[in-house]
Amino acid sequence: MNMPADYHREDVCVVIPTLNEEATLLSVIEGVRPYCGRILIVDGGSTDDTLACARAADVQIEAMNIRGKGRALRHALHVVAAPVTVLIDADGSHDPRDIPALVLPVLNGRADMVVGSRWTGGSDELHGDMNKWLRRAGSRLLTTLVNLRFRGHLTDIQNGFRAVKTAIGRDIGLEEPGFSIEQEMVMKFLAGRFRVINVPAHEYARQGGEAKLNLGHEWFHFGIVVLRHLFGLSRPKVTRGKRRR
Repeated sequence: MNMPADYHREDVCVVIPTLNEEATLLSVIEGVRPYCGRILIVDGGSTDDTLACARAADVQIEAMNIRGKGRALRHALHVVAAPVTVLIDADGSHDPRDIPALVLPVLNGRADMVVGSRWTGGSDELHGDMNKWLRRAGSRLLTTLVNLRFRGHLTDIQNGFRAVKTAIGRDIGLEEPGFSIEQEMVMKFLAGRFRVINVPAHEYARQGGEAKLNLGHEWFHFGIVVLRHLFGLSRPKVTRGKRRR
């Protein structure tokens, strides 16, 4: 595999939050392994063979036994020692070959967070029935509101596939316990005057297991979280003038 000369695997840790993902976890681990120096599994209390798969793959495991993607990612950012943390789902919907495109702008100092954009990279999950149409419309609306508030040019603020500068993610004061941490993270980085960009990344249909996102509950919460941050009711703990390098 030909990697860019300025890509340093040892500077990258890939974090995979899990909850009953035995069907896909091993393939995801093997897919990301060429692009990082360490892999961290943060498990929210799986009752299948997810943890057995992780042990067989010889990766670092943090068994939290408490659900919530936000809790898992916040914990991971305090555990990771590498300068750059890549966040990727365990369901096989993200292509590990996109990792260098996410990581290089952070490694090269051109961005503090890079989010894979499904709007420029394509998505198999956001096209089809009315439910997916509503997801697509809601995502575009939230992204538009964030761009207007922070004068940004982002196309996707919700995709969980992203690379972040670890120290900033750890120190910025993330609070959300669930899926809404992805919007919170983008808005707190922008509010702190950190650089957030998108790069194309294709999203595939879930390769196995069951989706953990309850749209009926979570979309309402997504909107509340975005509005709270848009009106400055939750501020980052660090800003670009005080950022850790």
